[in-house]
Amino acid sequence: MDYFIDFYDFGQDNLGRRVMHPAFVYDDQRSCSKIYTIFKLMGLLFYSATLSTCNKSYLYYFIIILKLISTLNCLRYEHSHYRRYGTVFLSISEFERWKNEQLPKSKAFFSIAELAIKLVFFVNTFPPQFEFRNFCNAGESMLKIHFMSLSIIYIILGVFSCCILFSFSYNDMQRMSTASSIQLQHVSLLPIITVTNNQNEECCICLETDTIQPWSMLPCGHKFHGSCVSTWLNAHHTCPVCRSVF
Repeated sequence: MDYFIDFYDFGQDNLGRRVMHPAFVYDDQRSCSKIYTIFKLMGLLFYSATLSTCNKSYLYYFIIILKLISTLNCLRYEHSHYRRYGTVFLSISEFERWKNEQLPKSKAFFSIAELAIKLVFFVNTFPPQFEFRNFCNAGESMLKIHFMSLSIIYIILGVFSCCILFSFSYNDMQRMSTASSIQLQHVSLLPIITVTNNQNEECCICLETDTIQPWSMLPCGHKFHGSCVSTWLNAHHTCPVCRSVF
């Protein structure tokens, strides 16, 4: 549906990146949206002919009225796009401005409302029983099958989306871990010399004059506490004093 994905006429710049032409002809066939609208119209006709024969609850009439409004909204939206087919838009902002005037989010709103009312119907008739002895039973059964099918599709899409997000997060963690490992290897390969410091000299990293813990000297000749310089080199590749690159 078009409130998830829109297809535009993209070109490429000198670097091969996809870009929108400054002026373009709107030539989207919107085939998927048209098929979706046709199915909604068929569903409206079917449920109007079957559920209207039931005398059990006003919930059925509410379902039919909501589907009627949703279907009319889809027809309105598709007709507005059909009328602009072949129109030259001067920029993407002009196209977006025109599209926002068509209230594209209304389709999502009515789809969510339809799903909610179907959920209420499914809960009221749980556990589901499927009978096709008359028009009323056929409408109820098809509505239950419809809701169950949509639920399965949404669950699969939700799991698939979570897997993709987890994959991206895992790859980012792997890249960070690899970068950290490379950094640690770089630190371990540095020719750090362990030295003694009997003078009252201050470590410029921690600003302490502790002479008990071991001191280390970098290739540039500057001395620091061993633990301090190791921590420093885990995050930097330079000497804290002279900024020599290692």
